[in-house]
Amino acid sequence: MPDAPPENTFKKVDENRHDNGEEQKVILLSGFSDKQLHAVIDAYQSNPELPKTIFATVTEASQEFKVKDLLAELKLELAQIQAAKKKKA
Repeated sequence: MPDAPPENTFKKVDENRHDNGEEQKVILLSGFSDKQLHAVIDAYQSNPELPKTIFATVTEASQEFKVKDLLAELKLELAQIQAAKKKKA
């Protein structure tokens, strides 16, 4: 009988660093209804043990992007959002 996997394999998220010092996590979703999208995101975000993640959906514009270009665009958008939040604070 194989060993059981560890109960929790996710690291705690350092709230001072969005990416916990690692590559940014991205979940790209496609083919879900709005209700399903919100259910997936809400369920993920309700677990504080999971790393902070960028959620994105495939759009008409983004479906033609190469994955590496889409990830670069998502990271740029995140940086802009974070900069705007810092200005308000």
